[in-house]
Amino acid sequence: MYDIYVAALNSLWVLIIVPVMFVIVYFLLKKYAKVCKDLSRLQSVNGSPVLSHLAETLNGASTIRAFTQPAAPDEQQDNPSTVKKVQLFINKNYGYLNQKMNMAFWLEACERWFSIRTLFASIMIFVFTSLF
Repeated sequence: MYDIYVAALNSLWVLIIVPVMFVIVYFLLKKYAKVCKDLSRLQSVNGSPVLSHLAETLNGASTIRAFTQPAAPDEQQDNPSTVKKVQLFINKNYGYLNQKMNMAFWLEACERWFSIRTLFASIMIFVFTSLF
């Protein structure tokens, strides 16, 4: 805070540009906060199917094994039914993870967007302080 006072003693343009930049950053923050809140909610909503699917699979693993158990343990790897169900689980899990990571990507992009805008505002304050 004292930096603004020191800069204002050197250049009165700082007293003009700093409030303008604060207003700009405030409106950016309002927009960012709304979008970030929605993206965080969507990320948590898309994360619950991943955990739910994993929990259901682990809880039902013994039942799945009981009904798809071949006659001999050596045949288990070659049993097309077991391989098909494992592949189905993997594909379904990848689908849930893709949805969750998609929301994580957009949340990170939103954070970067806000970071670039605030960096631009601080650069503008620096430029006006050093030029005038």
